Amino acid sequence: ARQAAAGAITLARASGAPIIPVAWSTRRMRRLDTWDRLAIPGAFSAGVQCWGEPFRIAKDASPEMLDAAILDLEDRLNTITAKADAVFDHPRDDAEHRYGISKEKRG
Repeated sequence: ARQAAAGAITLARASGAPIIPVAWSTRRMRRLDTWDRLAIPGAFSAGVQCWGEPFRIAKDASPEMLDAAILDLEDRLNTITAKADAVFDHPRDDAEHRYGISKEKRG
């Protein structure tokens, strides 16, 4: 759960298009106890959508830069998801770093 794959980074690198992190939350929702903690919004519940700052991947990015970009995307998505969930006072629901080390969070 909460782990970005290389696909979005690869497409952004090849196309030159920016990646825009997007998240949503609703006042009433249920998180399933599944591997991805799927959120199901309550019917007719108020909701919000939040967008993060767009960022680009250089076409000449090295493999190390691409690995760092994947982790950066994960952090950005967790941050924007936490922002959306905070609107309705839902607790933060992000996972640890893929290697078991807690990620540094942005302010």
